[in-house]
Amino acid sequence: YTQPAACGVPLLVGETSAARFARIVTQLPAIGSVFVGSPETVIADLGRLQSTSPLLPLARAAVVTVVVTRADTASLGHLRERVEDLGGILGGAHRLRSPIAIVVRAERGETRSVETRVAKLLASVGSPAAVVGTLPDDARAVAALHSGGSVGRRASRSRLLVAGAAIVGRLRAQWPELTDLTPAAGQPPVEAFSVPGGSRP
Repeated sequence: YTQPAACGVPLLVGETSAARFARIVTQLPAIGSVFVGSPETVIADLGRLQSTSPLLPLARAAVVTVVVTRADTASLGHLRERVEDLGGILGGAHRLRSPIAIVVRAERGETRSVETRVAKLLASVGSPAAVVGTLPDDARAVAALHSGGSVGRRASRSRLLVAGAAIVGRLRAQWPELTDLTPAAGQPPVEAFSVPGGSRP
């Protein structure tokens, strides 16, 4: 059921209409089980993950849920609410550590300061969620990726892709289950991505 993306990664396209999505909601736990049984790392885009979202079974099946946010006042307010909600919903005795990671989108030159700002916010509410890095806005690199062609040497060295590689490294360091092909029970090699609210990046 997968099709290769331009970068060669197998891609399973989800339903794009609310009516069609509604028909598969009852199947989401079974889909999560298929992901858990996969010998490969699975990345699932869960969009704006709310406490009432029908996608929660997929997040519960994941080793880590990566929440993507900006560092402006409104986004930080959404983030604070989301990590508090998701911490209770996704946590459990089977977890070896917090299942929530934070990635911050930043303007050029702000990456270090916004990461510190978000880390302070998490500490202020007692959240164990980890900030695993920042993604700088880089329109040229995004355009190169969207073009569907191979990524050239210049694009591969862009701030966006370099930052993305660093984030992957930090995720693997903090959640080694992501690269373990024989994960412990209840710890499948699945990552879920979410945005906390407001405008979708």
